[in-house]
Amino acid sequence: MFQRVISGTTMRAATIAHASSARWLHASPIASKTLTETADKINKSVGQGLASAIEAGEQVTEKTKQTFG
Repeated sequence: MFQRVISGTTMRAATIAHASSARWLHASPIASKTLTETADKINKSVGQGLASAIEAGEQVTEKTKQTFG
């Protein structure tokens, strides 16, 4: 029984330490800035990819019009 009390207390302490460090990391200004920068890079990358796909589609449409026009 004594062993269960000690192990239970240790587990709770480890869980509390882990939870508080996780909250600290996500709430830090550095993590927030890094997340914002990463999201911005992804957004620009996806936007550029979509823009090039639309442009390629327009070129194919023009070529098709000229061929069958």
